[in-house]
Amino acid sequence: MAQKDEWLRAEGDRFPGKTYAEVVLEPAYEQTKAELLAPMLEVNKAYLLIAC
Repeated sequence: MAQKDEWLRAEGDRFPGKTYAEVVLEPAYEQTKAELLAPMLEVNKAYLLIAC
C-alpha cells in the first residue's frame, strides 16, 4: 500500500497525471500551437471581416 500512496503523491489522483501531462500533453500542445496558431488566426480574421 505504501507504493500506491507514494505513486499518488508523485502523480496526483486525477487525470492527467503529472508524468502524462509532461511527456505527452505538453509536447503535443506545443507542436500543435506552433503549426496551427497562425492559420487559425487568419481564419478567425477572415471570418470577422465577413461577419462585420
